[in-house]
Amino acid sequence: MKKAILLLLPFLVLSCDNESESAPTGNYELIGNWAPERLSRRDVWVWTPPNYDTTQTYPVLFMHDGQMLFDTAGTWNQSEWQVDETMNRLIGEGLIRPAIVVGIGNGGKYRRSDYLPTKPLNNLPDNYRDSLLDAELMGRSRADDYVKFICFDLKPYIQEHYAASEKHSDYFLMGSSMGGLISLYTATEFPAHFGGAACMSTHWPGGRDLRDTTVAKAMFEYFATHMPNPYAFKLYFDYGSKGLDAAYGPYQAVMDTIARSQGYGASNYMSRKFDGADHNENSWAKRLEVPLTFLLGLSPEQ
Repeated sequence: MKKAILLLLPFLVLSCDNESESAPTGNYELIGNWAPERLSRRDVWVWTPPNYDTTQTYPVLFMHDGQMLFDTAGTWNQSEWQVDETMNRLIGEGLIRPAIVVGIGNGGKYRRSDYLPTKPLNNLPDNYRDSLLDAELMGRSRADDYVKFICFDLKPYIQEHYAASEKHSDYFLMGSSMGGLISLYTATEFPAHFGGAACMSTHWPGGRDLRDTTVAKAMFEYFATHMPNPYAFKLYFDYGSKGLDAAYGPYQAVMDTIARSQGYGASNYMSRKFDGADHNENSWAKRLEVPLTFLLGLSPEQ
């Protein structure tokens, strides 16, 4: 496939200086305005950990909705995930491995089209699928194009320009809501490229109508036969009890059953409910340490 066109901007390096001055902090930078093939333009940010050392290598975490991760100045609702603050703290406390975080900006009006998995949609009844594409997905699903962009354009770029690990097991995915769906879908489409995924407040209904289970059923049928190898992969899911999250419990129970039937257990699978948590950045920020520790946590020998 053709490579994504990268319009490089001057590197903007930002220190996470709202942390204690005595503690080392990581830095993040805007690496350019990308124009992936068959996708809309988007920004990409890269956060490197405290004491970043190019003589060693680091695991890499790809996160969706990149504009919502680091800085409220660029968000639509003045809220953020506080990824840099949480990474700095967990690394400083010795709870996780130092890692590189890649924040991939969403496609704006094409966000739902980018994040709603393509192959399950193709299995929907023709009339239903066509109506969904026209009403909510800007005419077509772009998810297959998006996951290929991550695997074959962005990942090689990160490996070439940063001190990134060469082991596929050191690459992870994370997102919330529709970003949870695309995290799981990316892992199922290209399992050899990743070692784990965290799906927070996963929007299993897919569409805007929470009462419509048609898309969710198609996705569960697909994921039931396309799960990554449980002996080489870690999966995390969660949801809250307020807002959109209040509807996710029954759907998540189905996903948990599928995962157990595929051989996932306590060591490589976590599914959590957070009472009182809503469907927003503030709620995801409050519990971000849980999936980060699950994916990047230090083993006793480390």
